[in-house]
Amino acid sequence: MKYEENAVLKERERQGEYVLLSLRAPQISRVAKPGQFVNVRVSETFDPLLRRPISIADVHGEDIRLLVQIRGKGSRLLAEKREGEKISLVGPLGSGFPLEKKDLLFVGGGVGVAPFMWLLRLFPLSSLVMGFRTASLVPPLAWFDEQRVEIATEDGSVGEKGTVLDVLSHKRLDDKVIFACGPHRMLSALAGFFEREYPTIEAYFSTESMMGCGFGACKGCVLPRKEGGYALCCTDGPVFFWRDMIWEK
Repeated sequence: MKYEENAVLKERERQGEYVLLSLRAPQISRVAKPGQFVNVRVSETFDPLLRRPISIADVHGEDIRLLVQIRGKGSRLLAEKREGEKISLVGPLGSGFPLEKKDLLFVGGGVGVAPFMWLLRLFPLSSLVMGFRTASLVPPLAWFDEQRVEIATEDGSVGEKGTVLDVLSHKRLDDKVIFACGPHRMLSALAGFFEREYPTIEAYFSTESMMGCGFGACKGCVLPRKEGGYALCCTDGPVFFWRDMIWEK
């Protein structure tokens, strides 16, 4: 189900490379699920031409929140939007995480940590492992429940030195259900780790992909299936059971 909605920007909070946008979007908020996304029109002109797919970070009543990392022109334009301004959204799009699961552990990398803002609130006994290259790329922990967050940075500038795999290697995961979201490189490494150490683990990976349309028309966001053929990240995903897909590059 999808709606196009001129959402009203209610609040904008910017810290470092990140901006957290709160938008009034009642049609989308009432049906959205964690793991789904919206396609956002960042400009009223044709530059940039394509909408930007952005994970729904949280929902409160009629409002949704979007966590944006400022990387290029599109995200910069979105970060510069002012309160009261209308922003065109299409969504909610894609599949969400299976919310009936228990004993959850979340694993996120980069801006892929966005949906865990919502999931940490929904599952108060869960925790989150975040991975980044360096401290400057870590989003404000006040936007999450920082008491339940563990951080790894590749340069050791904050948290454990290494990757999310270094943190996970110290944990017992036999009884956990894993929800992961992040860059393909992280998901590929995580799949390799599970193959070696926990081949029967129940885990769901949410992919990050560039998209032309967000609802299956352009066929530009494919991911290979183990049984052959391809899945579309936008409609078949972005959440997949980890063993169903080929994650190696």
